Amino acid sequence: MKFSVEVGSLRDAVAHAQVTTDTALPIYQGLYLKASQTDTGGKLEVFSMKPGSKALFTIPATVLEAGSQVVRGEQLLSGLRGQKNSELVTLTYSTKLNRLCGVCAGSRFTLAILDGQQQLSTNLNLLPVDSTSGSIYDAALLRGVVKRAAWCAHRDASGAITVDALDFKSTPEGYKVLATDGYIAVRVEVRTDHESTDRVILKESLETLSKFLSLEPDAQVRVISGEPVDGLVRETFFRAPGFFYGANVCDVKMPAIETIFSQPGFQPQREVLITRSVLVSTLGRIAGFVEKAAPSVKLSLRGSVLTLSTASEEGDCVEKLDVAYSDHSKLKESDDVTVVYVSSKFLAKVLTSVESEVLMLGLRNAMSPLIVSDEHNDEINTRYVVMTVRGNFEAKDEETVEVAVVVPAPVREVLSVADDTSFLDDLRNEDEDEIPVLDDEEDEILAELEEGHDRSTSDELPVGSV
Repeated sequence: MKFSVEVGSLRDAVAHAQVTTDTALPIYQGLYLKASQTDTGGKLEVFSMKPGSKALFTIPATVLEAGSQVVRGEQLLSGLRGQKNSELVTLTYSTKLNRLCGVCAGSRFTLAILDGQQQLSTNLNLLPVDSTSGSIYDAALLRGVVKRAAWCAHRDASGAITVDALDFKSTPEGYKVLATDGYIAVRVEVRTDHESTDRVILKESLETLSKFLSLEPDAQVRVISGEPVDGLVRETFFRAPGFFYGANVCDVKMPAIETIFSQPGFQPQREVLITRSVLVSTLGRIAGFVEKAAPSVKLSLRGSVLTLSTASEEGDCVEKLDVAYSDHSKLKESDDVTVVYVSSKFLAKVLTSVESEVLMLGLRNAMSPLIVSDEHNDEINTRYVVMTVRGNFEAKDEETVEVAVVVPAPVREVLSVADDTSFLDDLRNEDEDEIPVLDDEEDEILAELEEGHDRSTSDELPVGSV
């Protein structure tokens, strides 16, 4: 076995393949390197697997002698450390040393050979790498979907209310993706010419796939269902020109998330447009004043002014923003006040996942959820139903804005974005409660949801329905 390959290509392939290794299990801790000669010179395949997932990366190489070996990925990365991406590294198997010897820009290193070559080789040969079945997704759009929706999928320990997966459904215009963590529901609609197939994909698999897509940002991804085993399809495969990734399928039925978006009591009567960056900046100033045990913000809309306020024992904060009404708003400027109370963590989650500069906020009353959407895009339209919390206060003069502490609602960790949202660090690092366990009958969940708004002390106000 002897081949030469660019350092940058090899480093990327090894680093990404290590996601599907398992150092706790000897048979799954190594990377299988297979060098093959082709009509164009050759290729190097980097294959790894662990229970539940497997990954194959293919990169161009100059192959002088075909062969295969299993080595430690972290050891190979150490040998490449500090080398320029454009440099060539030559790897040769030495039968005398039983090592894979590397030479790069005057640097020399040897890699230990691990067991498991036969098993990894067998599993590699079983991958449907040449399959032409399955749906096709644009990589950039798929990454956008994962960013907007994956954080919203969560399954608690008992698994009674939500599923830690995304529900893909085909539409005449393309496809849509649905997810919920029991407190926030999301629907992402994608317009595309590619035909898709209804399927449920685990959140963990999609988050791993999103990392792989960074290597192929302009590629098309084919999603392939594995062959049935004992009558059940147990694997889903994702193929792009530079990689092939397989993961276990979701074996739990998804909740009926889409019913949330059509609930009459959830439809906003007033819809206003607001600039995302302004809202991020405003929430940043408010974040230092929210009650840590109940990080809630009051949104009060009067006329064309949206007031965000909060109060804690240490101090209060009031922010007034000018907004414009959406063309679809049923009610527009008036002296009537519409108030919604929402966890600052909930709002932060949404702001850190969307990228559109113009957002729509939909308000109905304090008993209905807050709607946040960026449904003004050409390709990806996102809509969030964010469960509100109940305020425990008396109405005050808007100029003095005295806001009492409200009932907290547990949320999950916030994803980071490129924007300066460092003010969210305190929100991310706080201990969080568990998602409550609810009955799995749809009618009962919806009834629980509607009745939950009327409670005066409950902190279990789920969004999801099953």
